[in-house]
Amino acid sequence: MDEDPLAGQHEAPGGGAQGGEERQIARGDRLDLDAEREGGAVEHLFEARAVRELEVPAGQLEDAVERVGRAPLRKLSRKERFIGPAAELAEEGKPFDALLDAAEMAFRFQNVDGDEESVELAKIMKENKPEAVVEKVCGLTSKDKLYPHVVEIVKKVQADA
Repeated sequence: MDEDPLAGQHEAPGGGAQGGEERQIARGDRLDLDAEREGGAVEHLFEARAVRELEVPAGQLEDAVERVGRAPLRKLSRKERFIGPAAELAEEGKPFDALLDAAEMAFRFQNVDGDEESVELAKIMKENKPEAVVEKVCGLTSKDKLYPHVVEIVKKVQADA
């Protein structure tokens, strides 16, 4: 493995390299940067280190699908991690496909042992039309730009059940 010239140092939040700017490092050291002189080398080192720290050797991922997927009703609610940001992006005319892909997986997380919300989601999906599911689970209405897209996802998941 290559020696890490930034070992023990992490960029402070909000740091960014501008010509001649000093970047504060979390442990209190200072690193003088001159973007033109460095040619982006320092930024590359920070990026390379971040990628290396996030790598997980095969077979050592300890987060089970059951833990990640649990509480799908909460995760699919209007103000939570999938629907909330996707709705904002839709209103702004920006792409939101990746969030809807994740939401689809949450809609598929049904009847999992030990997860009451997944059992409730399965019941809601079975007993309701797609439009009603989207309104009940996601808090979206036909006035929301995201609404028809989520309805299509629910239709797809219901058809696969």
